[in-house]
Amino acid sequence: MMSGILIKKVLPMKCITPSICILMVFFFSSLYTTSIPLQEDWHQTFTSVFTTLKKESYLPTINRPSMIKALNAFVHSIDEHSSVLEPEEYKELIHTTSGGLFRTGITLGPKKPTDDFLMILKVEKGSPASRAGIQRYDKIKAIDSLPVISSSLEDNIARLSGAHCSSTVTLLIAREHQENFSCTINRSFIPKKVCCGYFLPHHSILYCALTLFTQQTSIQLETLLRHAHEKKVKGIIIDLRNNGGGLLKAALECTALFVDKGSLIVSTKNLHGSPLVQYRTERDPLSVTVPIILLVNQHTASSAEIFAQSLKLSAQKKNQKTFVSIVGTPTRGKGSIQEIKQINENCALKITTARYYMADGSSLHNKGIIPDFIIKEYEKLSPEVQRIQELFQEKKTSQRSFSLQKKKTAPEFEKKPAHKETLLKNDPQCACACTLITLFSHAKTHTPYLVGSYRTTLSWLQSHYVVPTDLILIKTG
Repeated sequence: MMSGILIKKVLPMKCITPSICILMVFFFSSLYTTSIPLQEDWHQTFTSVFTTLKKESYLPTINRPSMIKALNAFVHSIDEHSSVLEPEEYKELIHTTSGGLFRTGITLGPKKPTDDFLMILKVEKGSPASRAGIQRYDKIKAIDSLPVISSSLEDNIARLSGAHCSSTVTLLIAREHQENFSCTINRSFIPKKVCCGYFLPHHSILYCALTLFTQQTSIQLETLLRHAHEKKVKGIIIDLRNNGGGLLKAALECTALFVDKGSLIVSTKNLHGSPLVQYRTERDPLSVTVPIILLVNQHTASSAEIFAQSLKLSAQKKNQKTFVSIVGTPTRGKGSIQEIKQINENCALKITTARYYMADGSSLHNKGIIPDFIIKEYEKLSPEVQRIQELFQEKKTSQRSFSLQKKKTAPEFEKKPAHKETLLKNDPQCACACTLITLFSHAKTHTPYLVGSYRTTLSWLQSHYVVPTDLILIKTG
């Protein structure tokens, strides 16, 4: 999982062949597992071993799977977050952190091994494929002159996508009642949606889920925040659960939407504790004055932790108009930064280069963030509680049925809620966030002195919101 990533390129080490790499791995691994001291002339031993193998071995010395496995074993022995990225992994990482791919806008159906075509199930409106005249249910027979029957569905999807702007792909199309024809499509960048928003009308709250910090995240988040300002919402819920991080720069850009320009967000230190870099915000923030509740869990890590903790630290400063609180379970506590170093044209090394420290000097490494309100995610209820809920649900259903009969069942009641909406309705952490925002809004209107400062507000909310762990049950009979 990617987190706290900085992508850099170094000069290609073309002189280091796969064979040399694997021998270096075995040699260094022996140094870690034995008591042999690291000598200054270790390279002579390596050279001797490599030369002997090259000259004397009658077996091929290049075995890609075993080499990658050995390289990763060596790198992992140094740091669990470091790894060697194969060509496919490196390409996928670049695409994921960029927030999208240069694509055609075509959605393909399943493919059997014996199928000599790919069925197009959907063509996105306004996409390159749509502009090129591709239609739903067209069949792709070949991609760039290579028949699709010779490749899996995954490989064909990868061939449809590109890594460069304005790149092209030529498809051989079979369409009913027509002869097969070729069609060249100019790929364009289609961003991956990493920011999902819902407006909760009954509570006047914006719910926003951030799944990953990519180059597109701050743009999508800013759009949602401006929409929330127009709606004049009472509060904002930002869901960081299962967000493993992503690009550090992207997390800083998102943080800059909320905190003052020039604010120190995070700094890095090397192995010896020496300061390396300070990261500050570089833009003016949006005008956000409503309370913000952040949802986190044990899978919230690295850049997501930086974002959450930075917002909270900023809110704790004097004269801040925004209240920020964290709800959920303790976060992962990943306080290291990985850099991606390209070592040749095909692969790269993800290596831990520093640890980050928050603006107040604290480190989240192996500690994580302890939420202000510890609320566990949905757990299976006891049979007794389930039965009580069923009784209430039966009563609710009978009342609703009576109401629907009187209204002759309007079509909108037959619509099923979206999957995400259903999850939110059964989400105790999200329900807690809604309650906190409602309490804050009520207090600000009727008793503003209770929410005058950060500490006063948090103390008042914690004393008035009952969490399950606060309940003390005494059996009476």
